[in-house]
Amino acid sequence: IRRKSSKIAWQALNPTDSSESTAARDHTLKLYLYQEAGVGEYWIVDPESNSVTSFKLTSEGTYSRSDPVSRSIEFRTEHLYALVDLTEVW
Repeated sequence: IRRKSSKIAWQALNPTDSSESTAARDHTLKLYLYQEAGVGEYWIVDPESNSVTSFKLTSEGTYSRSDPVSRSIEFRTEHLYALVDLTEVW
């Protein structure tokens, strides 16, 4: 699943397409490109590690990274509200 806008992007890694190089690209190149484009938030959903990591653009124009979560996640931003019981997903 991929969704991009000027405000939010998220990436769900497909377990069949997932590799170390794909994961590395999601955490480096894509992160840099989204940051440079001014994407306000970027989420990486990783079914291999059963975790979600979010990155939020700061006022300095760089991303602040959340700790990965794996049980329950609540995102409350000016653009989106989501509450997901990840134990139901994994």
